[in-house]
Amino acid sequence: MPLVPEAYEEAWKIDKSVRRMAETVFQEWRTKTKNAEATWELQRLIESKQDPDKALSVILGIMALDNKGEEADLLGAGPLEDFLNYSGPEYMDVLEKLVDKNSHFKKVLGHVWQTAKMDVKVWERIERRRNKPD
Repeated sequence: MPLVPEAYEEAWKIDKSVRRMAETVFQEWRTKTKNAEATWELQRLIESKQDPDKALSVILGIMALDNKGEEADLLGAGPLEDFLNYSGPEYMDVLEKLVDKNSHFKKVLGHVWQTAKMDVKVWERIERRRNKPD
């Protein structure tokens, strides 16, 4: 069962494994690392659905580290989109609350595209939130 939105926003500060993964993925993106092991590790974590709370915490940790929004496109069209493909139905309530309170998260969500794996109802809810005025 998903946690409250604040738990995901704070997890990267508290949980060393979440912070390490978020920092490493962010660094791999910034340096354009060819063999981006941490990025693949996050991908496997998302696809396995073994710990979606950790996956979402890492995504929000990356977003927090990217305080200028320079990697919003990579984060939205990559890990967040994949997270929505695999865990979207269970986590949409939390994600909608994050969008409502965090304009940076809404910007990241703006880079998500509908995929064949994505639940249609998840995509409809994403569209409503992205198009909702601030």
